[in-house]
Amino acid sequence: MSTDNRLVLTGHISCYPDPVRFHEGEEVVVDHGDDEYPGWVWIETGDGRKGWAPEEYLEIEGGRARARCGYDSTELDTRRGERVSVVLEIAGWSLVENETGARGWVPGITLGNPEK
Repeated sequence: MSTDNRLVLTGHISCYPDPVRFHEGEEVVVDHGDDEYPGWVWIETGDGRKGWAPEEYLEIEGGRARARCGYDSTELDTRRGERVSVVLEIAGWSLVENETGARGWVPGITLGNPEK
């Protein structure tokens, strides 16, 4: 696990209870980019799920894309004052793990600066 520990400044509640997931090589349909978080695109997977995915994870050609790697859009509900470890940061969002081992995405703006 990453040593980039952060304090949650503002709690986050997931807006997407049915996350999108795909594996390397899988094809998805691409709809549009996110104005609030450039670098994210709205997709639909083969099983009909819709949600946001990092543009850098996809080889996009028109309205279709092939996944460069696997991805799971599960968000993590957090509460103010909680400590999390940042695993990865992409275009304003952070993949974090909490003290119980639960992992998911949160907006980076909800987190404090790295703890020393």
